[in-house]
Amino acid sequence: MNHFAEGAFWLAVVGAGAAAAKHGLSPDAIVLDLTPASADPANAARVVAPVRFWGGYAFAVMNAGFCAMGLWGAFTASKSTKQALLLGTAILFGAFAGVWLAHGAETAKKDYTRHAAKIAGLGILFFSAFLASVIS
Repeated sequence: MNHFAEGAFWLAVVGAGAAAAKHGLSPDAIVLDLTPASADPANAARVVAPVRFWGGYAFAVMNAGFCAMGLWGAFTASKSTKQALLLGTAILFGAFAGVWLAHGAETAKKDYTRHAAKIAGLGILFFSAFLASVIS
């Protein structure tokens, strides 16, 4: 893989590891930041267990899986595993960006469109790296 694709691959691996830790260690903070509960601090006490699970722990496990796949791809020097991680990450970020655009207003975040654009930008970066790795 070329240097651009390799760099984006490691960004995805490290990012997934950091996201796994962030979601797993502070599920309430993540949920409160990304839901209407953030608009009213009094709602913080009402984060229910299913929301905490899906907003925190399930995302932690998902991201840990992405990180593990990336580490395996690096350990085995598998170009196809690295490409799969880049493509999967690009699709994930594209889907998240679409959801933020479609439903971001529901989160009470005033800058949800900017957040969606940032996520889309990362998705484009990972997809470009995937294409670069296929071409090289």
